[in-house]
Amino acid sequence: MKRRGPKEDGQERDLILSLATSDLNLAQVFAAGARSAYHSGRMEDGEFARLKTVKFYCEALRSVLQMSGRDRESFSDQLQNLRSQIEWLSMQTAASFRSSVKPQEDVSMEKLCKLLEEKG
Repeated sequence: MKRRGPKEDGQERDLILSLATSDLNLAQVFAAGARSAYHSGRMEDGEFARLKTVKFYCEALRSVLQMSGRDRESFSDQLQNLRSQIEWLSMQTAASFRSSVKPQEDVSMEKLCKLLEEKG
């Protein structure tokens, strides 16, 4: 197996940083869309956007967990903020559908996020 040089390691680091940033930005866009949809009474659109928010959050978290400690730290506030938004959106979903039963997608995403967070 060929050893990677410092330049290759730097390129990989840059790619992971870019990917995490992109995923976090997409999650923020979908979170804003979900909030707007819920406020407008478009529950199905809100739910779609909320699930996309969770998906991109998990992807960003996966990328962040591949980073060194210093790089991870630079994303911690964004991840925490996004996690809070996801929790708020989940409460809107529960209130909107008046159901205490979580959709299977929610349960799966929660398990994945928990596993990823424990890994870090």
